[in-house]
Amino acid sequence: MRPMRSAPTLAEAEAEPDEAWQERADDVERFTVVGEMAGRLVGMAAGGMAPMGPSAAALYSMWVEPEARGSGIAAAIVAAIIDWAREAGYRGLGLGVTTTNARAIAFYERMGFVDNGMRFPLRHGSGLEIQVMIRTLGEGTSG
Repeated sequence: MRPMRSAPTLAEAEAEPDEAWQERADDVERFTVVGEMAGRLVGMAAGGMAPMGPSAAALYSMWVEPEARGSGIAAAIVAAIIDWAREAGYRGLGLGVTTTNARAIAFYERMGFVDNGMRFPLRHGSGLEIQVMIRTLGEGTSG
């Protein structure tokens, strides 16, 4: 199993050059979804191979603007990642969420994810912990 990559800070993400973001968007091994409301970007997530190996995909970088939370944008983004992973032939989809984010955990549970018991630090020196949640992918739709 490959080690989990720690989450970047906002400052680290903002410091990355546009070329790095463009390279991610062009990566054929990843699938990026954005959510818009009234022509404005309000959410995004990416899917890619999970650190556990080639049979599982992972949901990365999930973000929804606070004003858009509860609007259905998050569910549509995650459903698109689930559909992509299933169509790409992955058997499961995993994600990491901070253990203190009860609203996100409840959302992912509604989307069919379960806590697999794995925990790791958000990043070196952080008091926050990530829990891994997984969803088995079978035939059918993301709902």
